[in-house]
Amino acid sequence: MERIKKGLLRYATGIEVVLALLILLGVTIALTSVVRYLTIIPQSDTTNIYEVLQNFLSIALLLVIGIELVLMLLTHSPTSVLELVLFAIARKMLVYSETMLELLIATAAIAIVFAIKKYLLDEKQLTFIKKTQNKQRTKLEQPQNIEDLVHYLEDEKYDNQIKEGKEFTVGNLKLKVDSVVDGVVKDMKIERIDDKGM
Repeated sequence: MERIKKGLLRYATGIEVVLALLILLGVTIALTSVVRYLTIIPQSDTTNIYEVLQNFLSIALLLVIGIELVLMLLTHSPTSVLELVLFAIARKMLVYSETMLELLIATAAIAIVFAIKKYLLDEKQLTFIKKTQNKQRTKLEQPQNIEDLVHYLEDEKYDNQIKEGKEFTVGNLKLKVDSVVDGVVKDMKIERIDDKGM
């Protein structure tokens, strides 16, 4: 049963990556429309410049939303979700809002997004979420880098936070964290226990 769950998780992750690639491909192709508008804007007169600029901003912001959607699919982070919502609101506000009430609602929505980022997702919580995601991933996959390895070991055997000087034992190897920047392991020493050398 556990093997089926792991297989389904890998399959779902693969589908997400494929979707992200397709969206990114679509965004790349659509960039030609933005470039085309750069040639149309200088030729526009005062009667249709507003409509041309509105269309230009609409396409540009839609492409930004597409890029943010790709980031959300790949990272699964709360920050990327909020940024996607923020750009969607901004597009609605700048391009399609016609009344003062719509502008006020969009402004209130943006303020709510910023409040969520400030008060509900502070830096410590974001670091905790990132570590939790790394732990969940490394439970199902072999660690691919130093940071994943340390999170894996910490999840399996240890309870404290990662900090400089922390040591882990794996078989006949001793791993010592040398440098941590913003919660990310940057440097680690690996020493053989049997011969006490690097």
